[in-house]
Amino acid sequence: NTVAIVGGPVSLLAVPLAKKIGKRRIYVCGMIVTAIGCLVRLVAVNDKTSGLVAACISSVICSCGTSFAQLLYYSIQADNIDYVDYKLGLRAEGVIAAATSMITKISNGIGAAFSLYVLSWTANGDGSYTKLGLSLADGLIPGIVVFVGAIVFLLLYRINNAEAEKIQKIQAFSALLFCACMIFLTSSAMRCDPFPSFGTPPALTRVFCLPDTWTPGIF
Repeated sequence: NTVAIVGGPVSLLAVPLAKKIGKRRIYVCGMIVTAIGCLVRLVAVNDKTSGLVAACISSVICSCGTSFAQLLYYSIQADNIDYVDYKLGLRAEGVIAAATSMITKISNGIGAAFSLYVLSWTANGDGSYTKLGLSLADGLIPGIVVFVGAIVFLLLYRINNAEAEKIQKIQAFSALLFCACMIFLTSSAMRCDPFPSFGTPPALTRVFCLPDTWTPGIF
């Protein structure tokens, strides 16, 4: 765990790299680096001489890869929210956040259970773990799963930086147009009646309206 903290400072490079290369590519690179780190653990399990060194190197590699992926995880989630709003006209922050949390918890539970099942299936008669079980549960299977997930994400996820910026510009223009409409409607409602039937007009209306006119007020 002490060695794994190296990924923290390295993750600071994720943001500038994502702006230059793209979130999708950096995210996939982080997953592939994590998969490589998992495969390095095979050396740590099967080689007693260099096992400790290989385990430390594997922890550093996995830490760097996961830190890149986790840092961009929420940014990609925000892009998904904007994309749903752009395509369907619905703000789905709650649904996407809840679905992401549920999928994360389910996948963590399945991953932990599957690893324990592999260790139990390959254990010796006295219950001790074997090299085969440790290699499969802690190295080979996680590496393959992460690598396949990276490939699937790269093929199916189509929102790049240009698409995300386009959606953000459209949403910003829509928000500006909405504010302009609200200002116009509010100012139009602040009209001064020379013979008010419900008392004296508000002070702000009296200041910005010409007397004996129906000129819209400005606030």
